Amino acid sequence: MPLRLLPLMHPFNHVPPAHTKLLLCIANELTEDDANKLRMRCGASDVNLPPRAMANKSAQELLMLMDQRRIFRPGKYDRLAEILADIQRMDLVSRYFGAAEDTPGALSSTGAIDTISDQEISDMLLQQFANNLGSEWKSFLRGDLGVLDRDITLIQQSMPHSPVREHIFQALKLWRDTNRSTATVTKLVEKCENNIDIEYEAYQFLLEPSEKT
Repeated sequence: MPLRLLPLMHPFNHVPPAHTKLLLCIANELTEDDANKLRMRCGASDVNLPPRAMANKSAQELLMLMDQRRIFRPGKYDRLAEILADIQRMDLVSRYFGAAEDTPGALSSTGAIDTISDQEISDMLLQQFANNLGSEWKSFLRGDLGVLDRDITLIQQSMPHSPVREHIFQALKLWRDTNRSTATVTKLVEKCENNIDIEYEAYQFLLEPSEKT
């Protein structure tokens, strides 16, 4: 029998609704036997949930724990698909993540989750992202996006009375315009996810299909 659903909580604000919907749909199809297998799988070194944290937890609560510990993230479901396959629920992998050759993280038939856009990132999205960045912006632009320090300095010197967010925006535009073939929403999200200083809230809007249209 499917487990009774509980309200799905998340440690971050403004989680994409499609992410919550996906986890709820999967949890609703997991059985008590699946929960037992999931507990065993989550004790493995690559997930490594503490036994005490998993004790007496339902399948949905285990999904919540993995979500909170960022074992998987909105729009990045490779690990979740792998875990479901390991507990012999390939039917869920096929249903929610498509066939093996499809892009992980995209719902093939329900349309609840779209793949992250591979189109060039727009000024509007860059401006919103610039507004969300904090004091880590220079190190992110230099180390992750490859913007030269001298170019950042030139932008600041040419706009001495502009707010910092405008400096960030112009530096992001420079990155995009210098890397036309690779400066996509997908690439920016990947760079954010690989930088521990960038908070999820800074780029979560990029994972919302409605925001990219």
